[in-house]
Amino acid sequence: MSYEPISFWVPLVALACSIASVLIAWSSLAQAKHVADRNLSDWRQTKWYDLYFKANEAYDLLDRFQSVYGSATGPNYGSLECDRDWNDLMAGMREVHTAALVFPRTATIDKLLSATGHFERRDRDAFDKERLPRLIEALEGLRKRALVNPEVLS
Repeated sequence: MSYEPISFWVPLVALACSIASVLIAWSSLAQAKHVADRNLSDWRQTKWYDLYFKANEAYDLLDRFQSVYGSATGPNYGSLECDRDWNDLMAGMREVHTAALVFPRTATIDKLLSATGHFERRDRDAFDKERLPRLIEALEGLRKRALVNPEVLS
């Protein structure tokens, strides 16, 4: 058996190139998976932040309403401005519920829905002194979920 030198080296070089191609493909796949995992993690963190931001806006609206009008017997209660502020408050609460209801049920989401729901009577429910502390507790749970990944900051 006699081999010509070129007919021996061409398949050997092709084999080496094939092995190198496989190694490069595996490396590219591993990098793509890493990037996809990082992007998914960033997306999840962003969604929690968006919900945290909406809940914080609702907290501010409720705090403002309670501060400005004090109680259902206050002098400005029932005015046109009070009605506008009430509508803004309810719109804010609906936005929070719209955002929160697409999340999986967790203790944090349940606390948020409990703190921002059940506004049946404006004179009673808007001035409930327990509502703001419950909303703060829910905000803290959302804040923990929405924390920025430390790798981003370094």
